Amino acid sequence: ATEQLTNKMATSVLRLCIATTLMLHTQAEWVRIASCQSGSSSPASGALDMSMETIKAMAAESQRVRICTTTDKGADGLDCATSRFDSFPLENLKKGIFMLTHIDGNKPCDKDCVVKNWDDTSKARWNNLWAKCTPSHKTGNEGSIIGHTCGWAGGIHAWIGILDQTIQPKCGWTVAGSGAISVYLDYGTTSTTTKTITSTSTVSETHIDLAIRAAEKVGYLSDVVDKLSTRMTTNENIVNDNSDNIKNILDYVRENTARVEDEKEILLDMQENITKLDSKLEKLQATVDKLVAALNGMSIMSEQQSPCIGGTTCDSSIEEEEGKLKINAPAGSVVLDTKTCGSVDLCSIVSVLDGLIKGASD
Repeated sequence: ATEQLTNKMATSVLRLCIATTLMLHTQAEWVRIASCQSGSSSPASGALDMSMETIKAMAAESQRVRICTTTDKGADGLDCATSRFDSFPLENLKKGIFMLTHIDGNKPCDKDCVVKNWDDTSKARWNNLWAKCTPSHKTGNEGSIIGHTCGWAGGIHAWIGILDQTIQPKCGWTVAGSGAISVYLDYGTTSTTTKTITSTSTVSETHIDLAIRAAEKVGYLSDVVDKLSTRMTTNENIVNDNSDNIKNILDYVRENTARVEDEKEILLDMQENITKLDSKLEKLQATVDKLVAALNGMSIMSEQQSPCIGGTTCDSSIEEEEGKLKINAPAGSVVLDTKTCGSVDLCSIVSVLDGLIKGASD
């Protein structure tokens, strides 16, 4: 896209060079032909800088009209609207009609008409130049209207004098506006001179007009190229930043993958330990079952305690042989391996049982 815009810009510059060469001997001089001014509390006033006949003659030797907010920079001010070459505002002046917002002084120029007749440097003021209707007052050698956007209060209302003296003078870019406005002609660039130069070259007058209009877009295209270049640089930086982010993400994924593998090994070890614990729990359960049986025996023995008192020998007894403890009771007997005391705390239970049985025997 940047290359295409550059090519277009180069073409525009070439056309500008052609136009500049052909127009070199017909440099325009912006000459003020009229102005008006108004204050917030004072009535508007204005005047033609020369007679209408002189303005007609000058218009015949000009190609454009320019309306500017009056400043010490004159026609080189920043707040101006410039007509396209040989458009209707100039044609009106050639006919002696000082009306710059209506074709032939009576046909309102709408929004599309404004774009066609006022150049791209005037975009900021396009909205102040279109009209909806034709004003009822007339103009002539004794009355001149810079612009009157009839039916549109947001457009220019500026006149120097009108035949209907009941109409109050105005001077502003809008109906409620005030200030000062000046009108200029690029006097000195005649169509006759241009045609003479064109006839001695291989470039037509149409090419000249196209080249000059293209030149108006050179600045715009240059700005577009600069913006695109800036945007491309920004996008490149974003890509670089994202590249670093992606690399960081990949590193993070790799680290977490390794961590997951480590945790998987830990889980497998835990699973193995759980299996071992299950085995131990089964053994412990068997021991508990034996203890329960012994306790049941103790309960029966307790019920038979009274006959044992007085020296009577009870049927319950505890025998220890080779590290094993045998508990005898009327309900049955249980053999406990005292070696299991290292892993299951049975010693204290055995001691209690032993004490209880001895107590019952005594």
